[in-house]
Amino acid sequence: MIDRKVIWAQDRARKAARGRMIGDMRQTRDDIRPANILSRWKLRQIRQLAKLTEQSAQFAKRNRMAIGGAAIAALLVIARRPLIATIKKAHEKYRKR
Repeated sequence: MIDRKVIWAQDRARKAARGRMIGDMRQTRDDIRPANILSRWKLRQIRQLAKLTEQSAQFAKRNRMAIGGAAIAALLVIARRPLIATIKKAHEKYRKR
């Protein structure tokens, strides 16, 4: 014959298992809720953006000269036509003298 204490212990274990299962189901339900999925995606994007910002700052700090040279080169490429026109005008004035 099974002792009453054994039955009570099994009943408590069964209730505890049921409680864990219900808690897991609630957690799963919360995990698959569209609002929670969106908020997790948003947090992940924010973390990745912060990481990328930090990496970019470190890269810029290590490569100041190269970035400055590239900026000057870009300015010269953008302003090449006005610069060339100004140089030609100055050259023509100098030749006419």
